[in-house]
Amino acid sequence: PVPAEARARESRLRRLLTPLMIASVVTVPLLVPPIGPNSVPADFFNAAFLILGLAVLARTRVAARIPMGGSYLLIITGGLIAVTQSVVPKESLIAVVQDAYLFVWFVVAVNYLISEDGRRTRWIASVWGVVGVVMAFVVWFARFGYPYDVPVLFDYPLVDAWGRSEGTFRDPNMAGNYLVLSLFVLWAAPRPRSVALKLLMTVPFLFAVYHTQSITALVTLAAGALVAFAVSFVARREAVVAAAMAVVAAGLAALVILPQTFLSRSGEVATQLGETEVFDESLGRSNTSLTLRAARWEEAFQLFGSSIVLGIGPSSTDESLADRGAPLTGEIHNDYVAGLIERGLVGALGNLFLFAVAAGWALRVAIDRRRRLEGWRPAALAGGMVVVLLAAVSLETLHFRHVWLFFALVVALGMTGPSSRSGRPARAPDTSVRASTRS
Repeated sequence: PVPAEARARESRLRRLLTPLMIASVVTVPLLVPPIGPNSVPADFFNAAFLILGLAVLARTRVAARIPMGGSYLLIITGGLIAVTQSVVPKESLIAVVQDAYLFVWFVVAVNYLISEDGRRTRWIASVWGVVGVVMAFVVWFARFGYPYDVPVLFDYPLVDAWGRSEGTFRDPNMAGNYLVLSLFVLWAAPRPRSVALKLLMTVPFLFAVYHTQSITALVTLAAGALVAFAVSFVARREAVVAAAMAVVAAGLAALVILPQTFLSRSGEVATQLGETEVFDESLGRSNTSLTLRAARWEEAFQLFGSSIVLGIGPSSTDESLADRGAPLTGEIHNDYVAGLIERGLVGALGNLFLFAVAAGWALRVAIDRRRRLEGWRPAALAGGMVVVLLAAVSLETLHFRHVWLFFALVVALGMTGPSSRSGRPARAPDTSVRASTRS
């Protein structure tokens, strides 16, 4: 039995987790100024939440859930093996430590969100939607003064030299990805309930995404919206198997079509839109942008093909290309390719399993009729997952803190509440001291 004083201290610790979690959500888009190796201001709150959350879990008798643990164990293992092959082992080891830090934060966040029968997920989703709207206005209005009066925060301009608005992200592509993902969270959240109000709140998102001039953001916004509408249409007719088959078919089609059209020729539709005045600064440069990235991927495979088994080391592609005297340098900007080249076969399998399991959680939530009865629009979360999966083709999204926040929200929703096929209430949590791992 836990003494009364210990229970009181534990209760006080739990109450501190909520403001820390909200502070994490609010500061996730604030990436200036950088405060150390791969660290940003949000990490102050993230680290405090992580440490306090681990302390609370250690004091409780409730089982700790470790979703996607098997997948991430492969990623960490592949990364540690590849560190031994890196030309910059210190930087690669820091990247592995960051991987572990983000995953442990994700685990603590999931265990926090599933407590109190998942009521906290509604608060966090609603707060995220509001923060997303604020950041959309920041990114949108920052573009107004370009090129004569560009706003600056902590000595960092909010618009880059090419007129692409990046807000506080230091990168317009990351800004676009955050805004698109936040838009889907806004639509999924139970509050605000009014569709008209959500439509009004969507307007600044659209203008902000446009001013980032991010091709990835525009493409994933369109693809995510289509998938959200399709899943919503099918799920409302209780055709769960059909919904699953539709998503799988879309994924297989993407694997076949993307390398031929989207990656090589950028797609005829994107090219035609890029010739218009509205999209000439975004989709208009799709051929150049994607051709350059595809050339870097091809170059990396040619130079490091013999090292794929073990990998060349996390976050070391730029230095490795320079070390080999390659004409093109820079990071991979592709989670799937980077997982293979930098972390070897073990890390690549971990990456694929991680995305597949995350997509499975999103689909499970998206077709859950009970969530709709609770006020959620869960199909929007399926659209958000499509945003993550497609963005990983041209960005390294697994280092984005808002992506891990999205994973935590989706997985927590999937773990709590009654089943979509049964009216029975959720089973009470096991009080034994154990950890369950889901690959």
